[in-house]
Amino acid sequence: MKIVVKEVGKCAEVKEVEKLELSDMQRLVGGFIQPVYMDDIIIWCNDEGKLYGLGVNIVLADKELSKAYDTLNGNIFFTNEEEGSEGLSEQQVQLILEKVNNGAFTFTQDHQMIPVLGIY
Repeated sequence: MKIVVKEVGKCAEVKEVEKLELSDMQRLVGGFIQPVYMDDIIIWCNDEGKLYGLGVNIVLADKELSKAYDTLNGNIFFTNEEEGSEGLSEQQVQLILEKVNNGAFTFTQDHQMIPVLGIY
């Protein structure tokens, strides 16, 4: 099944995985998982990423990208919302890669580029 993985400070990339058990999902984010819903896609993040001071990976904003609401800290990955699916469709993969790797960005105080996703 196809997923998209985005590590802190790196571009998002497509990965093929056999299956995604809870332990696989926790390994990908480095801890407990939390879903964030983006239309028919789920972004999985580390539930305690902010608590442990993990690096900011993505800024979540409104659809117009005019107001930031939250950050996802630590590594994240994207899956299809449909349970039991074959993973992300090619259209979903292209949408994610375009928004995360080539979309809107903001900068941290130490001049790191952080992608901004409009999901609210």
